[in-house]
Amino acid sequence: MILLTGELCERLIANVRERNADHLPVVKFFNLLGEGVWIAIELNANGDEMFGLADLGYPELGSFS
Repeated sequence: MILLTGELCERLIANVRERNADHLPVVKFFNLLGEGVWIAIELNANGDEMFGLADLGYPELGSFS
């Protein structure tokens, strides 16, 4: 199952390069069977760690993979 297309990866990585801008969320992941929402804003160049909002009952900004 492909969760991120090439275009979405490019947009997420481009957000990392533009450090002084206020970025809009690019993708939203959610758990179909329970609680949990992840909103990604940036993707590291190595492609295995995102930065954004994770809400597992309480919202928290940070990195997730």
